[in-house]
Amino acid sequence: MSESERQHVQARVRAAMDAQVINEGRHQGGRAPYGYVGLDAGPHPNPRKAGEGFRLRVLAIDEFSAEVVRRIFAEYLQGNGDRAIANSLNREGVPCPSARRPDQNRHWLADGWQGSTVRAILENPRYTGPAQIG
Repeated sequence: MSESERQHVQARVRAAMDAQVINEGRHQGGRAPYGYVGLDAGPHPNPRKAGEGFRLRVLAIDEFSAEVVRRIFAEYLQGNGDRAIANSLNREGVPCPSARRPDQNRHWLADGWQGSTVRAILENPRYTGPAQIG
């Protein structure tokens, strides 16, 4: 029974965090998705956290990378597969996410676009919107 309650609490917390992202444009933390940059939006709205020095973060569009994301979706809708899109981007010398933002992606090799990177972009709800149930 306690496991069931824990799952309900977890679902409510995630729903509230998702609502903050959608309604307030907040960024919940971590690395900004490719096509975005994280910006400081002032003191945290929670007075206790603001008192501890926490800042509110929001995402802003990085126009160069956003154009690459748009291209990935356009090529996918034209019927190109993940690897074909990655190969096309590599042939044209388009910097992959780890090459574009090496400070943010120190743990990745900047060795070009991979099919898995393209797939991750195509499946990311930040670009596609939240999954609709029902």
